[in-house]
Amino acid sequence: MRPFEEFLRRDIICPHCGLDHSVFGLATWCADCGKNIFMTHVKAEFDVIKMMLNDSKRREKELGARVAAKDIENALEDTVSIFEATLKILVKRYLIEKGLPQDEIEKIFKKKIGNKFQNITFVSDLTKELTSEDLFKGINKENIDTLGDIFQKRHPITHNLGIVDRKYLERVRSEEIEGRDVRVTVEEVNQSISISITCLNSFHDRLFKENA
Repeated sequence: MRPFEEFLRRDIICPHCGLDHSVFGLATWCADCGKNIFMTHVKAEFDVIKMMLNDSKRREKELGARVAAKDIENALEDTVSIFEATLKILVKRYLIEKGLPQDEIEKIFKKKIGNKFQNITFVSDLTKELTSEDLFKGINKENIDTLGDIFQKRHPITHNLGIVDRKYLERVRSEEIEGRDVRVTVEEVNQSISISITCLNSFHDRLFKENA
């Protein structure tokens, strides 16, 4: 049997030197030229989600509307997870390069961060506090609000079988009805991916100017 790791392999081309190579996990440096390729990996992860979204019409036709809806909901959950994981990696790397001890970094992640990087309401102030850089610098308020509203849909999907609950309505103040399925569209997930890539890429380059 082929090793199961091959199914988790990430194939990538370095944008600096053109090296076509594979890694397991996310690499920070190109094995050939040594340039920073971390955000290339992140974009590739988002590209996987976009390919899945592009297949939603076929899935709907062959397997039904509910399967297609679950695919889109899962795509949103994955988008939020990549956004959160990327921020955690970037902030941790920044704190390490600033010389903070490992135990202090772990304390910051446990007591200050937790799962707050999933919440657009908290993430701007938190990134400023920890890195002196605003995650959303240069991003207009309309896009920030849009990202926040789309990300909030993850709550009922993850915690309430996709059913709109009172907590979601209090956070979003939408016109959706309690007890009904939350509606997530392909366009919304693609929009959240586009905004996420823009702000994460800018944040990365500002944190690590000399290595960008």
